[in-house]
Amino acid sequence: MDQNNIMANANSPNGEEDEIQRIVQGRLALYGPNPPVEVVTQLLNAAMEE
Repeated sequence: MDQNNIMANANSPNGEEDEIQRIVQGRLALYGPNPPVEVVTQLLNAAMEE
């Protein structure tokens, strides 16, 4: 799964897109270039709730 596509789908309607992207990208970086889909889903869900 391509990280750029993941980030494009992480946009939040409340104007916090940059912060969410920074948080999610930082956490995804811990998993290397091909993070498991389950991890990506959990990170995005957590970021959207913050």
